Amino acid sequence: MNLLKIILCLFLIVYSCASANAQSRTLTGKVISSKDGNGVPGATISIKQNSKSFSASNDGSFSISVPPGIITLTVSYVGYAIKEITVGANDNNISIQLDEDLKQLNEVVVVGYSEKKRSELTSAVSVVSSEKLKDCPQKEF
Repeated sequence: MNLLKIILCLFLIVYSCASANAQSRTLTGKVISSKDGNGVPGATISIKQNSKSFSASNDGSFSISVPPGIITLTVSYVGYAIKEITVGANDNNISIQLDEDLKQLNEVVVVGYSEKKRSELTSAVSVVSSEKLKDCPQKEF
């Protein structure tokens, strides 16, 4: 009787590990610009079904864990139109082409370590021209 319980416990452990592996798959790919075909570094890839987000590497490539089945990805980057694509259950390697959207750049203000739209900005903003930057003393090391 004790041996039967041990065998049953081992079976349940193996079964739970196997089903845990079946709950996700790895999706690899690359985000590229439609203008020149170069990778888009740091593009944001979001899984619509679970709201998880990932960033592409410096060459636009990514490798993410996604749920099984058909999923919807939202891909975005500053200066490009947001793209929503559907990925099939058997697609494990994809290429996502982003189109430039220069209209988005009109209202972006870079603040410290983040970006905000001009309408979201609540503090004082200064503009420093390139001529003033040239006049700054430079230290040599």
